[in-house]
Amino acid sequence: MIGFNSTALIEAILAKKKILVPMFGVNKIRFKKKYILDFQKCVFEVNNVKRFEILLHNIINDKSKKKTSFRKSNAVIANYIGNLDGKSSQRLLKNII
Repeated sequence: MIGFNSTALIEAILAKKKILVPMFGVNKIRFKKKYILDFQKCVFEVNNVKRFEILLHNIINDKSKKKTSFRKSNAVIANYIGNLDGKSSQRLLKNII
């Protein structure tokens, strides 16, 4: 999956897909912290076209070595989506009734 600052990337993390995020020209830490989603190293972030091409080629040919840890991916999901315990319907009903 290739994307930038999209909730589709969170869905890709849920699906355990390899994610390539082009960060061309995004190098100011303050801007990045304020406006860019924090994927806690669950994605490949690339800063130049050459690195992008290399990683894309490796992902297509299944040669990329990066594996996302379960803990990191769950932390990203919990941060942007919320509870992962499977009881959201029960909580919703409790709050409605």
